[in-house]
Amino acid sequence: MDHRRLQPNEMDELLAKIGKESNLLYFTYLTVRRQQTVHYGQFSSDGRLLGVLAYLYGLPFHAFSYALF
Repeated sequence: MDHRRLQPNEMDELLAKIGKESNLLYFTYLTVRRQQTVHYGQFSSDGRLLGVLAYLYGLPFHAFSYALF
């Protein structure tokens, strides 16, 4: 299993996988708040994306969201 920061092109590809209705907070981090977030992915040993996590910085508290596949 591998974890790493997602590249901008990988985040663009996520837009097709993330359902706005089922993952509204993560979808918002991926679109509207993209400039204030850091995105990480969890990958299986064969390179398949298993889940994503986004951390929103700049707030007086910790804010994050995730989505699983």
